Amino acid sequence: MSSARADEPVSAIQGISEGDAELLKAAFNIKTIRDLATSKYVAVAMNTFSLAALIALLVTLS
Repeated sequence: MSSARADEPVSAIQGISEGDAELLKAAFNIKTIRDLATSKYVAVAMNTFSLAALIALLVTLS
């Protein structure tokens, strides 16, 4: 993705409506694709999911 694309409104992502974009802005101050990609909330969610998957794998292997 080019730098210019990263600075487009988050509603440029297929599946995110203008209304969704307004909610993201109000709740998390996310206005652009870059804001979403670098959001600490997204990072926490992704890391939580990854850790849960790792724990599930370790439980399966033990």
